[in-house]
Amino acid sequence: MEAMNSDNQISDVAYRDTPISSQLSNESSRKDGVIPEYQSPNTSANNINGEDASNSHDGDAGTLKKFKRCDKDWVLDATYSTVREALDVINRERIWSKRTTSECDLGDRHLYRCNKVKARAKVQCSSGLYILYHNNSTSASIYRSKIDHNHDTLPERTQQVEKTVIDAIAKHVADGLRRKQIINRLHENKLAVPTKTQMNNLYNGFKQQIHGPPTVSLSELIAILNEHSTVPEDWNQAFVLDYKTTEENNIRFDFVVSSKKLLSNSIGKELFAADTTYKILWEGFPVAPIGTVDKDRHFHLTAMCVSTTEREEDFTFFFQTIKDTIFKIFNGVLEPKIILCDACKAISNAFLAVFGDQCLVLKCWFHVEKAVRKNIGHYFPKEMHQSVLDDIDCLQLSLSPQIFEIASKLFLQKYAAHAEFVSYFEYEWLQQFRNWYEGAAGKCPSTNNALESFNRYLKDERTLRDRLPLASFTNKLFEWVTDWSTEYDSGARIQFVELPSLTLEHWTKGYQW
Repeated sequence: MEAMNSDNQISDVAYRDTPISSQLSNESSRKDGVIPEYQSPNTSANNINGEDASNSHDGDAGTLKKFKRCDKDWVLDATYSTVREALDVINRERIWSKRTTSECDLGDRHLYRCNKVKARAKVQCSSGLYILYHNNSTSASIYRSKIDHNHDTLPERTQQVEKTVIDAIAKHVADGLRRKQIINRLHENKLAVPTKTQMNNLYNGFKQQIHGPPTVSLSELIAILNEHSTVPEDWNQAFVLDYKTTEENNIRFDFVVSSKKLLSNSIGKELFAADTTYKILWEGFPVAPIGTVDKDRHFHLTAMCVSTTEREEDFTFFFQTIKDTIFKIFNGVLEPKIILCDACKAISNAFLAVFGDQCLVLKCWFHVEKAVRKNIGHYFPKEMHQSVLDDIDCLQLSLSPQIFEIASKLFLQKYAAHAEFVSYFEYEWLQQFRNWYEGAAGKCPSTNNALESFNRYLKDERTLRDRLPLASFTNKLFEWVTDWSTEYDSGARIQFVELPSLTLEHWTKGYQW
């Protein structure tokens, strides 16, 4: 360890600020309460005026670490009978923040810095003080530096954001740009970019002006839903089909939004698709689009559903509400035969409960393959993974239930030596979730890609990958549903395809298979 100089050595790197108020409860604790505070080597009695060694131990690694020197001359200001009296003096001045603690032969030294300058600023105020906690008594002494405060002559603590920059940020937020995009636009327009804290404050403030507060009470949500609960004359106007709320134990709600046009499009359709998607609502609630899939594998929305959870009773309410509303408005009966979803029991059980056990539940092949890939490492060595997955791919290509039944038995026989895998695969993908092969339902897709594409469109084009507060999302949802419904008007670009569209590409692939 290097010998200590007669002048004080204060490390600008090793010290961190701690609020003075926290010292009364725990004098030796750091600001975050987790990282052990830095302890300098013992000093001699001759160094009581504040000389710190240039080398000290790193609290975590236990290795020597060299710090930048900063010389100060210290003079005794006063000695107090208790530590609390000394701390009260510093608290009343309201300009000091604790920096670090070190040891000397006479006791512990608690160093303080002038907090009129940010702790992370490169240039600090030259003034300072420290409290000496005497080892042999309960008294404490305050030593002050001979150098006066010079923070008034240093650069301003904060830099005010120019009005042109604020106006530009407000415009970009209104246009739906994210923080990084806004910063890029400011650079392109050669405008000064605010600090990270300033940008966050401005961005969140303008977002709240546009979308309202991030929280909404249950009574406010009910008021929004009641406002749109009347069935409109306009076939494209969005409205609330039904909703339910409860405040028992935890607040829960479910509501369904659609239009006459979207509901009428689903009458007579056999194939329905349902899914839940997240990262849309700021509160984290799931959003569940429900709709049909045409012969060109395009998703057509029937209703948008929102709830606090994705349990079976939630989807039962969704499906039953759609069914009852169609009967009420059109005096028609909704009788779908097939539901396409991922491996979610809540959706399939609810669909069967509302529309009957005779309905067929298709499992999205993509989610099945993803689940198998995730679990295959538990049953096979790495060199066997691809061959097993290839066999499952061949099994998925079964064109009829009879072929799938025979192929499944052969598959299980082939891997009979791996009993745990056979037990897992047979229970999960041949009993619980069986209909994931091509021939499970003729002329129906084996993946839920159409609905997944709609979810991606919803996030990319509508929410702009931003999580909206529930109240703002609900108000925007009425606009979106109205827009989607209008797209089906006569001559619009979206139509429900009843027969598969065959192009030259399809004929070519069919010939060159």
